[in-house]
Amino acid sequence: IGIRGRHNMSHLGKRVKEQRLKKGLTQIELAEDICTQATISNLENETSLPSLSILLAVGDRLNIDFSDIYEFVSANSTSYSDIFKQVQKYCETEDYKEAYKILKEQIDFSKLESVYELKQYYYYVGITSLLGYQRFSDAHYNLNLALSSDSGRNLDFFDVMATNGIGIAYDLISDKEKAQTYFEKTLVLLDEVLFTVKSSQNRFEIVKIYFNIAKFYSSIEDYQQAIDLSDLGIRLLEEEKAVFYLDHLFYEKSLNLSK
Repeated sequence: IGIRGRHNMSHLGKRVKEQRLKKGLTQIELAEDICTQATISNLENETSLPSLSILLAVGDRLNIDFSDIYEFVSANSTSYSDIFKQVQKYCETEDYKEAYKILKEQIDFSKLESVYELKQYYYYVGITSLLGYQRFSDAHYNLNLALSSDSGRNLDFFDVMATNGIGIAYDLISDKEKAQTYFEKTLVLLDEVLFTVKSSQNRFEIVKIYFNIAKFYSSIEDYQQAIDLSDLGIRLLEEEKAVFYLDHLFYEKSLNLSK
């Protein structure tokens, strides 16, 4: 596997064992309908790494975040993990055109190795098309492809992001009714995944979602909903002991309180 791969796998094996014991499962119980007990033993003992589909099923049973599993696997593959991280950074600074350029120039679609990579690709192409070039049709097409990609789990964080992206698309063309439908669905999905999202970066993305949807509800004069969403974002930042977007949220809350 190589030095980096062994280091990566040891962390994953340790994490799986800790979560299994925390849930009171034997290796046989964890493996049921997924793989053999020997596969679990080899993973925990750092002997071998099973397929991505098995890892995702094991992670699902142990409530290990989907993106965490992908990060563990990426060190042992020729994935585009680093490029997607670069794209994410450009999106954070709202340089959507540069992010789109990287996606198109540095990623060979035919070499995407997993459904999770496909979901990321479709999401980022969709959101950068929308916010970088105002291409509503391209954005809607790609964001829906992200939603239709079956990751083997009931729900993952990119489902939330893509649903929110479609809401943003409709909002930008002033179709408030459809935008509200997708924003409401985004909030329902967030309730399902919020407590499974461990990555600080993804939790900050949730804060941004709360803020943007709060702004939407303020625009349709549902001020109480805007206040409530601002409060959710503020509480999440308090849990993270972070100030990212805190000024935006306090301003949005105070604005809607005054209204």
